[in-house]
Amino acid sequence: MTYQTLYEFNRTGIDNILLYVVRNVPSFTVIFLLSLFLTVAISIYFGQRRRGTEDIFVAMTVASLVTVMATITMTLKDGLVTLPILVGVLTVFVIFLILMFMTRERD
Repeated sequence: MTYQTLYEFNRTGIDNILLYVVRNVPSFTVIFLLSLFLTVAISIYFGQRRRGTEDIFVAMTVASLVTVMATITMTLKDGLVTLPILVGVLTVFVIFLILMFMTRERD
């Protein structure tokens, strides 16, 4: 199997470079979005932990919101994000949003 080179792809710009990577490695989008989600979630959680107000569901909800925004931005370029990926990211956001509100203490 031969891969198309970037020179043969003949397009410039960060969006076209990402599109080139996605065409050669179809799971790149999922890996990218998962790493974005984990990076934001871990950063928020340990920031909260340092202040003594740790709440894992808040960290996961905010991280999934950031991931939703990145996914919607990536849908502007045809071929970067497919519909099942978008639906999956939105589903994860709704699940963490529900869990966050269900586990909050009522004052």
